[in-house]
Amino acid sequence: MKLWQYLIRRVMLIVPLLIGVSLITFTVSHLVPGDPARLAAGLHASPETVEAMRHRLGLDKPLPVQYYLYMMRLLHGDLGTSIMTRRPVIKDIMIRWPGTIELTTAAMSIIIILGIPLGVISATHRDKLIDHASRIFSLLGVSMPSFWLALILQLIFCKYLKIFPVGYRIDPAIGLRRITGFNVLDSLLTLNFPALVNSIWHMILPAFTLGFQGIATVQRLLRSNMLDSLTQDYVKLAKAKGMPERIVIYKHVLRNSMIPVVTVLALMFGGMLGGTFIIETIFSWQGLGRYGASAIINLDFPAIMGVTLIYAVIFAVANLVVDILYAYLDPRIRY
Repeated sequence: MKLWQYLIRRVMLIVPLLIGVSLITFTVSHLVPGDPARLAAGLHASPETVEAMRHRLGLDKPLPVQYYLYMMRLLHGDLGTSIMTRRPVIKDIMIRWPGTIELTTAAMSIIIILGIPLGVISATHRDKLIDHASRIFSLLGVSMPSFWLALILQLIFCKYLKIFPVGYRIDPAIGLRRITGFNVLDSLLTLNFPALVNSIWHMILPAFTLGFQGIATVQRLLRSNMLDSLTQDYVKLAKAKGMPERIVIYKHVLRNSMIPVVTVLALMFGGMLGGTFIIETIFSWQGLGRYGASAIINLDFPAIMGVTLIYAVIFAVANLVVDILYAYLDPRIRY
């Protein structure tokens, strides 16, 4: 199968994926105890006002009818109107999604920059002091809850040391003209270097917190794969031919060991999208995660559905990109 045929097939498979995700999310969210009509109308609204709001939101119709009407609106690009903000959900998402993508991308960058070198060092210095220290670090990473780590880092670096800001994406006092919604990119486009530095400074702590478990996971997996590859015959042959150790490690061993790591990185990307709900709430980060958490608390069905569908699309695209990278890492892979 040619690459373009494979891409078309994978893109078409996203459609049933979104239908399944929407059906499950719609059903579960509507079965949760609570009255969104009461929340939308106000806690002190009269029963007549609540019933009018329920009729306006379409919550007085049977659940299958509500789902059918929602899917019909979705086919026309209408994600509904948020009960919280009273704005179209698509507009809220367009405002918030750059923050989540920016944070997740920064966390993935930290994972790659720290996790891969730690895995290589640990494998090439097996059972030495640096290997033991690296394994202790990875054990802490996979066993430490992200919400607890976020609170500890805030306590140390924000309250006591006062190195990093407590939350938000950028200092409100710094004027930044919004172009794309990505603060770092907008700072570069407008040549606003104070805003660039301030945006990165706000991003360091939440991005590290979000990616901390990923660093440990990548380090452990890469170490295990490299130790296995170092015992293979092709590595022994390369060394017997007098090939430099650095070439053997980075050109042969590391490249072959990266294939399962790339798979984990793709799954990790989706996992971090779900993790942003907690991290964005703790760090007051204006992103989809915080928006989705507020939607869940307030039973904002249109917002819940919109955030879930956007996350499903991002996760599907991330896995598609990883499948394409396989062919580069291992030419033996065919579509």
